[in-house]
Amino acid sequence: MPDSITSIGYYAFTGCTKLANVSLPNNITYIPYSIFKDCTSLTSIIIPNSVASINYYAFSGCTELKSIVVPKSVKNISQESFENCNNLTTVFYTGSQIEWRILEKSSGNSLFINATIYYNYVPN
Repeated sequence: MPDSITSIGYYAFTGCTKLANVSLPNNITYIPYSIFKDCTSLTSIIIPNSVASINYYAFSGCTELKSIVVPKSVKNISQESFENCNNLTTVFYTGSQIEWRILEKSSGNSLFINATIYYNYVPN
């Protein structure tokens, strides 16, 4: 998606089972409600540095999601944003371990407990 896009609607890609990868525009400020819900082929995602929040069920049901890059600009990960993402094993976080602890992570995101989190990640 081009960087000229500043917002994406709720449910925009919900149920796109063949969607394996996507490049989000660098000007969005939040990840909408259920945007990638049940995109069962999505394996990784890079959240742009402009994003401050990941809304409810954003990646819920992305059963093949294995890794994500979360910038320290994200201050809130809403309820069940990563529900049923049982293969999510790696989180690359651009902030420090202290910043990760402060980041508000609502219920239903317990998968982060089992994921390996790499702090102070610098994307290429």
